[in-house]
Amino acid sequence: AFHGVLDEPPLQLAIKHEHLDVALELMESGAKLDYLIDDFTTVLHAVAGLSQSNKSTMTNALAKRGITRESLFESLKLGDEFDSVEDFFDS
Repeated sequence: AFHGVLDEPPLQLAIKHEHLDVALELMESGAKLDYLIDDFTTVLHAVAGLSQSNKSTMTNALAKRGITRESLFESLKLGDEFDSVEDFFDS
């Protein structure tokens, strides 16, 4: 079973709409970072849709908080459904 499945949380919306100031503030305020929303996307999927400079800013901010493709794959227990990190994130 998947853990942490949510509707689209505020952090995801802030990133998707490129409100990085809001996204960073949410992260500073303790927003949940290791979640899976109902369309099988994560915070890193939202970051992937950003412009390159914004993508770099958010990827670095998440990495400082321990959020990487590998950590999300493990914490969300996706190995039961997907063969690898790449299988989940690159499909």
